[in-house]
Amino acid sequence: MAPQEERIGKSTLNERILGRGWELIQPIEAAYERGELDAGEWHARIGGIIGPAYLAATDPRAQSGYSGNG
Repeated sequence: MAPQEERIGKSTLNERILGRGWELIQPIEAAYERGELDAGEWHARIGGIIGPAYLAATDPRAQSGYSGNG
């Protein structure tokens, strides 16, 4: 069974990441694994996806990726 098809609890990895931007990241991962992107281009493309997501938060702590209570 492929890792993304393995069940953890009642859901698969694909089911847990659906709607969380994975559909944008997966093609970048695949291109990197095929050697079509170097590490710098991989970082630039991934940063272009996750950077705006973090900065969309209205709380500066959330913009840093923190999601705790204190």
